[in-house]
Amino acid sequence: MGYFYAWGTFFIGLYAGWLAWNRSATWPSSKALYGVLRLSFSGVVGLAVFSNLAFVVWAAGSPIALGVVERGQMGEHYWLGPFTMLYAILIRIVLKRPA
Repeated sequence: MGYFYAWGTFFIGLYAGWLAWNRSATWPSSKALYGVLRLSFSGVVGLAVFSNLAFVVWAAGSPIALGVVERGQMGEHYWLGPFTMLYAILIRIVLKRPA
């Protein structure tokens, strides 16, 4: 059952990154390196969704087959989810800001 939760959170995070990539394609921009920022934004959105969802599943007491859980280090990495969400918001602000 733990592998089901791990793969589920991974694919939901991957889907969120894909949605962010497609949604950011409609933002008009004349900035240099716009594609790199879009790629970074999409990756960070996917990571934020995955890390927050994995933490919620772990905190709810459900078994999840991740290396940090098996090593007992999930509680030490509580900062990863909020940090990635903040980083994704900052990249979005940079992308949406007029040139």
